[in-house]
Amino acid sequence: MENYTRRKVFFALGLLWSLAGCASVGVRNPQQATGNPKLPNQIFVADFDTSKGVFRVNRSGDQLGTLQEKTANVFANYLVADLSKSVLPAARQNGSRPTRADAWLITGEFIRVNGGSRELRGLIGLGAGGTKMETVVRVYDLSHVSKEPVLQFETSGGSNAEPGAAAGGMFGALPNALRNAGARGLTDDTARTAREITAMVADYYAKNGGQLPGKAMKPKILAQR
Repeated sequence: MENYTRRKVFFALGLLWSLAGCASVGVRNPQQATGNPKLPNQIFVADFDTSKGVFRVNRSGDQLGTLQEKTANVFANYLVADLSKSVLPAARQNGSRPTRADAWLITGEFIRVNGGSRELRGLIGLGAGGTKMETVVRVYDLSHVSKEPVLQFETSGGSNAEPGAAAGGMFGALPNALRNAGARGLTDDTARTAREITAMVADYYAKNGGQLPGKAMKPKILAQR
């Protein structure tokens, strides 16, 4: 009987851990320009536009503006770090559009940012109080005269599948990482989104003959809606 109970506990914990891993971001509607881009020596990242997005974050006025600025800033830093590690040296765009022809420029905008409920994520999780972040991403080859991006796509995802502390219930003290999973919010979404954008850019770069510094990255392609 004791072994049976123990197996049930391990099975339930395994299920919870698998659900925790379901929180992710994917890519939707990728579009590529005809022809091959010139491979860059550097990638620039512009701050993503927050002015057109729908932010449901329980903020308004100056507080909303501050949060939007912080979100764009944190996101750009994550993206620069991921690109530099997995694709090519990257830097944030400062001021006007870069003029060098041996670079790519990544721009975009936030479409939807849903802060959810920290309390519900921490207590229940599994969808309750889940966050959501959606963006549109455009990649420009600065060696081209064309104003059209060579690569464009959308990202979508959030923390909807993570379990909260209440999921521990009969199993006693759960690992701290699992208990804290529901308390994370938009900061994690910016990190996930930056990683998925990096995977998409890395895949495009490699398919056009670029040599990645490490293992090839594959983006998670979502169904069209």
